[in-house]
Amino acid sequence: MNPSAYGPALLPALVLLLVTVLSIAVLALLRARVERVASEADAAIGAANDRADEADKAKTRFLARMSHELRTPINAVVGMSELLLEIPLSDEARDYAVTVRNSATALHAVVDDLFAEFGNESSRAAKLGATDLPETAFGGAALVRERDVRVLVADDHPVNRRLALQQLKRLGYGAHAVDGGREAINAVAAGEYDLVLMDCQMPDVDGFEATRVIRSLERAGRRRVPIVAMTANALDRDREACLAAGMDDFIAKPVQLAALGALVERITRGVHVAG
Repeated sequence: MNPSAYGPALLPALVLLLVTVLSIAVLALLRARVERVASEADAAIGAANDRADEADKAKTRFLARMSHELRTPINAVVGMSELLLEIPLSDEARDYAVTVRNSATALHAVVDDLFAEFGNESSRAAKLGATDLPETAFGGAALVRERDVRVLVADDHPVNRRLALQQLKRLGYGAHAVDGGREAINAVAAGEYDLVLMDCQMPDVDGFEATRVIRSLERAGRRRVPIVAMTANALDRDREACLAAGMDDFIAKPVQLAALGALVERITRGVHVAG
């Protein structure tokens, strides 16, 4: 194109047209570049978020595992020392038992604080197993109940099963124990229980799945039985998972005698506060 062929009057218009075309072309290139950079940035952010999510999930799994592994033996020490203090002891033996119980309780508090800090979780769920009642609250003897209450304990740990049965016996309740979720389902299907104390981490069928199956049986016509998680998984997210599975309440290990008695009384009288 020869601009002089159009006369001097058209030159400004042609220059403006050429500038406009070039500007549009430059803007198109810039837009494509910006979109490419934005796409690359989004991909990088997505990958970073995926890595952060995976790291958070790994941390959650680690905390849950460590919480379970630490609280399980603490539960046995706290619970058994409480039961020991319920029987006649010499002054020296009682002093030893109190020292053991208080040391285990202090370790429990350290574990609570540790997981509350690293898990960014409230320790409210873990404190559901605590009590301010004195050690003599049950008078050193089993209580006489107004009515028979049958409790099923489901826990794969033999010491925890034995402890729970002894605690319930001391409280005056009838109790039976099974060592897994499948056995809990069968026991509920075959018998009449007023309460199920359900551990969450069990092989084969865990407490969550066992609860869902029991609730499905109830929808088919069986009488509804209250189910309470009695578990070493003690973060608030664990409590929420228990309630979402259909459980009625949650008590964290280590479980103290007075707290267990108060919970059984409240649940069997139909007063639920977990929701």
